[in-house]
Amino acid sequence: MIGRCLVLLVLLSPLAAGALAQNAVDDALSEIRAKTDISDADRTEMRSFITTNVGTVNDNDPVTANDAVAALRSAYAGSDAFKSEFGTIYADVVANAYRRADTVPAVRLLSILGTFRFPGAQRVLFEALQDERVGVRAAASVGMDLLRENLAAAGSADVNRALDALRQAGADEKSTTTLRCIYAAMDYCSLASVPEPQRCAEALLQLIETRASAYTGDDVPAIGAEDVAMRLGRTALSKMDEDQRRRLTAAAGTILKRCLERYLFGQQKLLDVRDKDSNREIVEVRNGVERTILLGEQLLAAALAPQDTPDVLEALRRLDTAEAQLEWKKWNALLKGAVDQDFALSAFDEPTASDDTSNP
Repeated sequence: MIGRCLVLLVLLSPLAAGALAQNAVDDALSEIRAKTDISDADRTEMRSFITTNVGTVNDNDPVTANDAVAALRSAYAGSDAFKSEFGTIYADVVANAYRRADTVPAVRLLSILGTFRFPGAQRVLFEALQDERVGVRAAASVGMDLLRENLAAAGSADVNRALDALRQAGADEKSTTTLRCIYAAMDYCSLASVPEPQRCAEALLQLIETRASAYTGDDVPAIGAEDVAMRLGRTALSKMDEDQRRRLTAAAGTILKRCLERYLFGQQKLLDVRDKDSNREIVEVRNGVERTILLGEQLLAAALAPQDTPDVLEALRRLDTAEAQLEWKKWNALLKGAVDQDFALSAFDEPTASDDTSNP
């Protein structure tokens, strides 16, 4: 949870300082804001303004940093020519600044870049997706999410680069929160207009398949993050051909099988976790697994269109484990017929260390 909370805190904290910052922006850049022909002198003035405020953010003093964040956000307003130059210079300055910054200012700087919705931000955000700090990776993912409509309008080349970068980052991600952000940033199939929608669906499918392979091992990093994947997969079904739908169905079956095993069996089965449990991380894991089961069943129902839809989660809500297993047997029969694979549940002893639940 810390990664998500950190990003939200950084996004919201400067709002109170907005009025004071707007006055400073008007004084500094008001004469060039409406220009359609930006001169070298104008660029120098913008770079000076950006560099000064980025440095203030990096100083990490709460009051002055908030003012600087608000000033930078407010400054991104004016003619298209002004915004293009401002965004380009900001991305260039931040590309170096965020690497040297502590986590909180780095997240702030990347969050600003994302809110600009500036296609030129891709280069910096791609690199930040590989940062060792989970909060930085989360901020980069949120930035990529904010860019989706702009990149779709820019064309297939930009969309494909974004999806490739996100897919690679998601394959290595160990943080549940950040992986959810990465999935959200890949949600191009829900846009009203997107180039090569089947290619977009394929990129999402490949990440889901990669993650499904992790669900076959003893330890599943970021278990439960696939609640978002199941939701997006259902949306993407309409963009897929028959083979892709079959592959998605098989991957969903693999993920749901392991989620149910984690819920029902082992020394640390999630069935025994209660809301009042002092270990909040395990409560979050349980909630994520329950959402994955719910949305995964909805995906399977959309993909397989059974006459009588099994309902594992309803049985789990009643704490009826026998009924839950019977309902999964029904899904397994449907899955066997669709993808010719067996997804029968296997009881197992969970390792002493729980599945990776950390969101540092």
